[in-house]
Amino acid sequence: MNFLGKEYSPMKKFWTLIFVALCSFGVMTIASVVFVLLFQKGGNLSENVTATIILQALSTIFSFGLPMLIFHLYFGNKQEIIDTFNRKSHWLEFLLAVALIFMSNFLVSIFSTQNTDDIIQQWISKADFGGYILILFVVAVLPAIFEEWFFRAGVQKLLIQATKNAWIGIVLASMLFSLVHFDMSNFIARTILGFVLGIIYHYSNNIWTNILAHFLNNATVVTILYLGLEESLQSDSAINASSIIMAIVSALCIGAYIVFYERKNKSKEKITEPKE
Repeated sequence: MNFLGKEYSPMKKFWTLIFVALCSFGVMTIASVVFVLLFQKGGNLSENVTATIILQALSTIFSFGLPMLIFHLYFGNKQEIIDTFNRKSHWLEFLLAVALIFMSNFLVSIFSTQNTDDIIQQWISKADFGGYILILFVVAVLPAIFEEWFFRAGVQKLLIQATKNAWIGIVLASMLFSLVHFDMSNFIARTILGFVLGIIYHYSNNIWTNILAHFLNNATVVTILYLGLEESLQSDSAINASSIIMAIVSALCIGAYIVFYERKNKSKEKITEPKE
């Protein structure tokens, strides 16, 4: 049942979700300022790794998890929360999603400036194995769960319903996914990553597939930094032939993934069509 028994259009629901997210983000920003002032009394906050990690974790939860919870409770969709996280998939679906997310990084790297890992590097440089696990939880686990819930099961789903076009909805959600990271130098790169995660959810309709793909993508970066292999993350200053070839292969993999599921869905439709 919707709130007060009213019916709302997908676009109104979308803007409601955005409004709730902005309010939640505003509260989190104010709390962060207070948090910073408190910790700076005892020293430089940037040198307090534990404080900044806690702040990052709370930011993820308040910016993406809390708005989705409030949104569903407001519209009386508590069952939808259960349905979203209560889905099973075939192992092949997970395998294809993981392969696609890793292959897409070759295309993403063409547009990436590789300058967004400074704070993670700072955390890792002072971390033991226990610290690595904590950082992994904050950088990989929490964003994988709450960002995918917000952007794919929330924003993307509503935009597809509102525009009545899956591709428009996926692209718009991907652009919004990139914008909220406040890093315009990597806007195209993150939009591509968001698009890949978007098509994974569109075809699988399983949030756990997305969570796994998102987690492994972020966890790989954290692990590489922890092992001191960050050179492998750095792209050449100039785009060379090999990087272009791999980017093309990456784009072809994305296209192949779409074609595979489009044909698979058409085959299902033919099977389920009633015989005259």
